[in-house]
Amino acid sequence: MAWCDELEDSSHEPIAFVFENDLFSGKDRGYTNGVILSILGAWHAMEGDKIRTDQFTAFVDGLSSIEDLGKQRRRPLTFGQMMVTPEDIQSEQLVVDDVPYAGMLFGRVNYEYRTDGQGEKFGLLLGIVGPSSRAEEVQKIVHKITGSSEPNGWDNQLHDEPAVNIDYEHMWKLYDSSAQSVDGYSADFSSYFGASLGNIITDVDTGVIIRWGLHLSPLPNSVYKGGTASVPDVGNDHQSVWSFFLMAGIELNYTAYTIFLDGNLWEEDSHSVTRVPEQASVFAGFGFAYQRFRLNMFMLRSTEIYTEQAGLSGYGSLTLAWVF
Repeated sequence: MAWCDELEDSSHEPIAFVFENDLFSGKDRGYTNGVILSILGAWHAMEGDKIRTDQFTAFVDGLSSIEDLGKQRRRPLTFGQMMVTPEDIQSEQLVVDDVPYAGMLFGRVNYEYRTDGQGEKFGLLLGIVGPSSRAEEVQKIVHKITGSSEPNGWDNQLHDEPAVNIDYEHMWKLYDSSAQSVDGYSADFSSYFGASLGNIITDVDTGVIIRWGLHLSPLPNSVYKGGTASVPDVGNDHQSVWSFFLMAGIELNYTAYTIFLDGNLWEEDSHSVTRVPEQASVFAGFGFAYQRFRLNMFMLRSTEIYTEQAGLSGYGSLTLAWVF
């Protein structure tokens, strides 16, 4: 989330480190861990072509449906690794009624646009799923350091497969009390729609987010997709010494395909489970900013994502950032 109550250019470049883990939710299964580094970039006004534009950026600019008046753009770059494991990681045998072992190493670029009342994102993810992601080695090292159980089932992980995914999101601010605020405290309510297409995940989603806090950003940021679409918004350089927010939201999702449940797209012998296409999620969190330091944390719970699943899914996310 950001901490800025008005749209203004910023020369500062926030860099964010994101740690996502299901242990935050009390369960060690499914989407078990994600580590992400984001170079978020600064917001720049697009009026009068004040910023340099290459041909591809100009093409994406033309896809944006947001009106040009007061419009800003930035281009975050994100690099990360995520992994999915079954609950029983000590078994060397294939756990047939649980999710496949899978790791992904990826990079993504987002083209993001905003005004005071709307936001839009176009994203491209490229990477590799399978042994080349080195998720097995990372989990074994971390578990050895922390004294956790040895993960013994990685011989059953998904095969190597290139990862290619595109995604889109549009957000609308439906209510904003900042115009009536005299002390910087305000609340807002926003809705969003998104879609993804690729061999990592193909889905559509819609949701709502409510926030309250001090020096809220023009729009919230829906970073609640776990690994593949996590690009945190930690805010512009705000003149106030400190700020904070509380947030909560609901999301409805329909998933047509995801490699982490359906298995490799091009390999018939990879492990899979029976995906539940429709999911509903609730999430809540908070953020805090002091001078150039940013901290965000949120928790998510969702309905069952595959029929063999016992109980709800969930994970938590911690973002630490510094604004240079």
